Amino acid sequence: MYYIVYVSASTRLLTENELKAILIENELKNRQNDITGLLLYSAGIFMQVLEGNRVSVEETYQLIRKDIWHKDVIKLSEGNCWDRFFTDWYMSFNTRYPQSFAAYKGFAEPSSILLPAKTPTPGIELLKIFLEGSLLFNDVYKGVTVGAVRSKFYRTFQ
Repeated sequence: MYYIVYVSASTRLLTENELKAILIENELKNRQNDITGLLLYSAGIFMQVLEGNRVSVEETYQLIRKDIWHKDVIKLSEGNCWDRFFTDWYMSFNTRYPQSFAAYKGFAEPSSILLPAKTPTPGIELLKIFLEGSLLFNDVYKGVTVGAVRSKFYRTFQ
Protein backbone atom coordinates (compact mmCIF):
# COMPACT_ATOMS: atom_id res chain seq x y z
CA MET A 1 0.00 0.00 0.00
CA TYR A 2 1.29 3.46 -0.93
CA TYR A 3 0.20 6.96 0.07
CA ILE A 4 0.81 10.59 -0.90
CA VAL A 5 -0.21 13.66 1.10
CA TYR A 6 -0.16 17.02 -0.65
CA VAL A 7 -1.34 20.56 -0.13
CA SER A 8 -2.29 23.05 -2.84
CA ALA A 9 -3.99 26.37 -3.33
CA SER A 10 -7.18 26.55 -5.32
CA THR A 11 -6.97 28.75 -8.39
CA ARG A 12 -9.71 30.84 -6.74
CA LEU A 13 -12.19 30.47 -3.89
CA LEU A 14 -14.65 27.80 -4.94
CA THR A 15 -18.43 27.93 -4.77
CA GLU A 16 -20.47 25.15 -3.21
CA ASN A 17 -21.61 24.08 -6.69
CA GLU A 18 -17.98 23.79 -7.82
CA LEU A 19 -17.12 21.78 -4.71
CA LYS A 20 -20.09 19.51 -5.38
CA ALA A 21 -18.84 18.92 -8.95
CA ILE A 22 -15.36 18.04 -7.63
CA LEU A 23 -16.92 15.66 -5.08
CA ILE A 24 -19.05 13.82 -7.65
CA GLU A 25 -16.31 13.52 -10.28
CA ASN A 26 -13.54 12.43 -7.92
CA GLU A 27 -15.57 10.01 -5.82
CA LEU A 28 -16.33 8.03 -8.98
CA LYS A 29 -12.77 8.21 -10.39
CA ASN A 30 -11.16 7.21 -7.11
CA ARG A 31 -13.57 4.32 -6.57
CA GLN A 32 -12.82 3.04 -10.11
CA ASN A 33 -9.06 3.28 -9.43
CA ASP A 34 -9.34 1.69 -5.96
CA ILE A 35 -8.04 4.85 -4.28
CA THR A 36 -9.08 5.73 -0.75
CA GLY A 37 -8.27 8.82 1.29
CA LEU A 38 -9.55 12.22 2.28
CA LEU A 39 -9.68 15.55 0.44
CA LEU A 40 -10.10 18.60 2.68
CA TYR A 41 -10.90 22.08 1.39
CA SER A 42 -10.90 25.24 3.46
CA ALA A 43 -10.39 28.90 2.64
CA GLY A 44 -8.97 28.23 -0.81
CA ILE A 45 -6.58 25.49 0.30
CA PHE A 46 -6.76 21.78 -0.51
CA MET A 47 -5.09 19.04 1.45
CA GLN A 48 -5.44 15.40 0.50
CA VAL A 49 -4.17 11.95 1.33
CA LEU A 50 -4.40 9.37 -1.45
CA GLU A 51 -3.99 5.65 -0.67
CA GLY A 52 -3.80 2.67 -3.00
CA ASN A 53 -1.38 0.86 -5.22
CA ARG A 54 1.63 2.98 -6.07
CA VAL A 55 0.92 3.35 -9.80
CA SER A 56 -2.70 4.51 -9.27
CA VAL A 57 -1.75 6.95 -6.50
CA GLU A 58 1.12 8.49 -8.47
CA GLU A 59 -0.99 8.78 -11.65
CA THR A 60 -3.77 10.48 -9.70
CA TYR A 61 -1.29 12.87 -8.10
CA GLN A 62 0.13 13.82 -11.52
CA LEU A 63 -3.40 14.54 -12.79
CA ILE A 64 -4.02 16.75 -9.76
CA ARG A 65 -0.84 18.73 -10.47
CA LYS A 66 -2.31 19.60 -13.91
CA ASP A 67 -5.91 20.10 -12.72
CA ILE A 68 -7.68 23.44 -13.33
CA TRP A 69 -8.66 23.76 -9.65
CA HIS A 70 -5.12 23.44 -8.23
CA LYS A 71 -1.99 25.56 -8.21
CA ASP A 72 1.19 25.48 -6.12
CA VAL A 73 0.86 21.74 -5.44
CA ILE A 74 3.36 20.61 -2.79
CA LYS A 75 3.92 16.97 -1.84
CA LEU A 76 4.23 16.86 1.95
CA SER A 77 4.63 13.16 2.56
CA GLU A 78 4.70 9.86 0.69
CA GLY A 79 5.61 6.30 1.35
CA ASN A 80 4.53 2.76 1.98
CA CYS A 81 2.10 1.76 4.69
CA TRP A 82 0.90 -1.63 5.90
CA ASP A 83 -2.77 -1.01 5.29
CA ARG A 84 -5.28 1.61 4.26
CA PHE A 85 -6.14 4.19 6.87
CA PHE A 86 -9.40 5.14 5.10
CA THR A 87 -12.05 2.63 4.03
CA ASP A 88 -13.22 4.79 1.12
CA TRP A 89 -12.50 8.17 -0.49
CA TYR A 90 -14.08 11.21 1.18
CA MET A 91 -14.22 14.94 0.58
CA SER A 92 -14.88 17.38 3.37
CA PHE A 93 -15.46 21.13 3.48
CA ASN A 94 -17.52 23.57 5.49
CA THR A 95 -20.86 24.44 3.98
CA ARG A 96 -23.75 26.51 5.23
CA TYR A 97 -26.14 23.77 4.10
CA PRO A 98 -24.53 20.41 4.96
CA GLN A 99 -27.89 18.66 4.59
CA SER A 100 -27.83 19.45 0.85
CA PHE A 101 -24.62 17.38 0.54
CA ALA A 102 -25.67 14.49 2.78
CA ALA A 103 -27.06 12.50 -0.16
CA TYR A 104 -23.75 12.55 -2.03
CA LYS A 105 -21.53 9.50 -1.60
CA GLY A 106 -18.14 10.56 -0.33
CA PHE A 107 -19.15 13.77 1.47
CA ALA A 108 -18.19 14.06 5.14
CA GLU A 109 -18.86 17.06 7.36
CA PRO A 110 -15.60 18.24 8.95
CA SER A 111 -16.97 17.76 12.46
CA SER A 112 -17.79 14.11 11.69
CA ILE A 113 -14.21 13.12 10.80
CA LEU A 114 -12.47 11.35 13.65
CA LEU A 115 -8.75 10.81 13.37
CA PRO A 116 -7.00 8.90 16.16
CA ALA A 117 -4.75 10.59 18.68
CA LYS A 118 -1.85 8.42 17.52
CA THR A 119 -1.58 8.44 13.75
CA PRO A 120 0.15 5.79 11.64
CA THR A 121 1.96 8.18 9.25
CA PRO A 122 3.25 11.76 9.28
CA GLY A 123 0.77 12.50 6.49
CA ILE A 124 -2.24 11.69 8.66
CA GLU A 125 -0.81 13.95 11.38
CA LEU A 126 -0.67 16.81 8.84
CA LEU A 127 -4.31 16.12 7.93
CA LYS A 128 -5.24 16.45 11.60
CA ILE A 129 -3.61 19.88 11.79
CA PHE A 130 -5.39 21.03 8.64
CA LEU A 131 -8.73 19.62 9.77
CA GLU A 132 -8.51 21.38 13.13
CA GLY A 133 -7.84 24.66 11.30
CA SER A 134 -10.75 24.15 8.92
CA LEU A 135 -13.12 23.51 11.82
CA LEU A 136 -12.08 26.87 13.24
CA PHE A 137 -12.97 28.42 9.88
CA ASN A 138 -16.56 27.17 9.94
CA ASP A 139 -17.95 30.39 8.43
CA VAL A 140 -16.38 33.71 7.43
CA TYR A 141 -19.20 35.60 9.14
CA LYS A 142 -17.93 34.38 12.53
CA GLY A 143 -15.12 36.90 12.19
CA VAL A 144 -12.37 34.70 10.80
CA THR A 145 -11.04 35.91 7.48
CA VAL A 146 -9.79 33.74 4.63
CA GLY A 147 -6.41 35.47 4.85
CA ALA A 148 -6.08 34.66 8.55
CA VAL A 149 -6.76 30.96 7.99
CA ARG A 150 -4.30 30.74 5.07
CA SER A 151 -1.67 32.57 7.09
CA LYS A 152 -2.07 30.26 10.12
CA PHE A 153 -1.93 27.14 7.98
CA TYR A 154 1.18 28.15 6.03
CA ARG A 155 2.98 29.21 9.24
CA THR A 156 2.37 25.67 10.55
CA PHE A 157 4.40 24.19 7.69
CA GLN A 158 7.28 26.68 7.62
